Amino acid sequence: MSFQDDIINDINSLKTEIVQLQAQYDSTSRELDDLRKGVPQQVQHEYFESLLGNFINEPPLSKSAIKTISRKKAYKQIHLENLYRMVGVTMFPVNNRDELLGIRFDIFDGEQKRFTVPHYIILQKHPKTEQWKIYRTTIPRYVPLQSIAKQWLNQDLSKFAKLVRKRLVHIQNKKSIIERVNGKLQGIATLEWDLDYTKIRLHVKEKFSLLLLCDLTNVVSVVEYQIKPEWVQAVGEQESSEIIRRMKTLLKTKVVYLEVLGELFDPENQNKSYRSLLG
Repeated sequence: MSFQDDIINDINSLKTEIVQLQAQYDSTSRELDDLRKGVPQQVQHEYFESLLGNFINEPPLSKSAIKTISRKKAYKQIHLENLYRMVGVTMFPVNNRDELLGIRFDIFDGEQKRFTVPHYIILQKHPKTEQWKIYRTTIPRYVPLQSIAKQWLNQDLSKFAKLVRKRLVHIQNKKSIIERVNGKLQGIATLEWDLDYTKIRLHVKEKFSLLLLCDLTNVVSVVEYQIKPEWVQAVGEQESSEIIRRMKTLLKTKVVYLEVLGELFDPENQNKSYRSLLG
């Protein structure tokens, strides 16, 4: 990939994040408007989740204590929570001895218009070398956490956190796009995918299947997965080969452009080159 392509990818990633941040802002504004109308009787403090409870010295609030929280305090609490989430990466001390440091990652789901479940990394500092190591984490295994940590954890902690979040954001973006496209295929075709959306299978009903191999932002390769001989016989070998060739060319693109599949499999599509896919 050329330097120019890298710049274009970065620009597209920034545009996507701008759209997501605007959606986050709109969502937060709506929540604040709702809060002004009245705070629910019970407001949960979500900043530290139960899975981290064993490491945090902040005792959980009892039900009776929660009910006595004033309207003003509850408003500030929720507002602070939303501010943390909009930042995307939050670091916090886990204990008073500074030997454990927590990093929280918040990712916004633009499709569902809400935040996903936060991910956490708990770092532990070696008492002699003062080097950080990953102690506990909820980051999915398909994120190359150890390789990122090896290069950046004790060189630039901020960059380490940003690179981890960048991975999570790209995977969430792919998830939103692929699931949205799959919902538009109207049963003529279906998509299957692995956990990190690097392998996506396109199944065109009773015709053929293609395997799309993806990196964070692009479909880097399209491979014939299965071709139905009945379909080849029905449309002819030359026509079927041309359709497969054009499909592979069409799909080797940026993941965000896979939206074209929804249009391609629209029954109103008049493109003769793909008409046999709709029959």
